[in-house]
Amino acid sequence: MAQDETSSSRGFSDTVRWLWHESIVRRLVIEKDGNRPVVLPLLVVIIAGILAPWLVALGVVVAVLMGYVLHLERDPDESPAATEPESEPESPGHKPSAEGDEPPDDT
Repeated sequence: MAQDETSSSRGFSDTVRWLWHESIVRRLVIEKDGNRPVVLPLLVVIIAGILAPWLVALGVVVAVLMGYVLHLERDPDESPAATEPESEPESPGHKPSAEGDEPPDDT
C-alpha cells in the first residue's frame, strides 16, 4: 500500500511541476497591427484573475473593443517535448470504447 501512495504522490508532484512550468513558458500576448504592447506570462494572468477577476474581465473587454487581439503563445526557447509529463500506462482491464464508458444496460 505504501508503494501505491508513493507512486501516486510522485505522479501528482510531476504533474504540478509540469503545470507550473507550462504556466511560465506560455505567454498572453495583446497585439494590434504587429505592435505588442503587453506580453505577460500565463502565471501572472492566472494570479491576477484570482486576485481581481473584475479587473481582468474589464481589461479584456476594453482591449477587444479597442481592436486588440489576445492570444496565447509558447516561449520559442522551450521545446514542447522536454516539458511533457510522463504518461502512466493504462490498467490492463480498462478498454476505452468508442461509445464512452457507460455500464451495460441489464434490461
